[in-house]
Amino acid sequence: MNFEDETGRFVNYTRDQWYKELFARMRKFLSEKSAIILLAKHHQEQGGNLWSRKNIALFGIKASRSWKKRHAGDPRYKIACGKTFEVITDKVIYLTNCFRAYANLDVAIEDTLNFLKYNYPKALYEPLINGDPEAFAKGLIIKDPKTNIGPYMTAPKGDKEYLKAYQWILRNLEKWR
Repeated sequence: MNFEDETGRFVNYTRDQWYKELFARMRKFLSEKSAIILLAKHHQEQGGNLWSRKNIALFGIKASRSWKKRHAGDPRYKIACGKTFEVITDKVIYLTNCFRAYANLDVAIEDTLNFLKYNYPKALYEPLINGDPEAFAKGLIIKDPKTNIGPYMTAPKGDKEYLKAYQWILRNLEKWR
């Protein structure tokens, strides 16, 4: 297979360098408005932290058994395990989880878009593609009406947290264009 393994390449990036690279890559797949929505989701989930850059684990999507099986042996898809937390009924629970990780950003973005398209088509994918950050925020905390999967976030105020992240991205966007 011909692909560049970028794992570890972004470790020494500043947050601005990382967001600039990530935003440019997202623009290969999405309109500017949609890329801003997805970048805000990354900011809310990981805030450009070192672990997510090192592993190219962008959106905190757990690596399910079926995902691991489907991508076993394909070097573009990896697994990164680490300590994390979930918010369940306003309580923070700390645990170790394994997440989807990737050899490069393009595979990460493509897989994330497919995840949203097939699991949250109405709640998240359509608002993302249509460039509607408010509908995307609401979609984070509801079950998808088409697939009945969800909600995407366990935090009860996840929609408000997302909109704060979205506003922060908008205020800083000029640095990354």
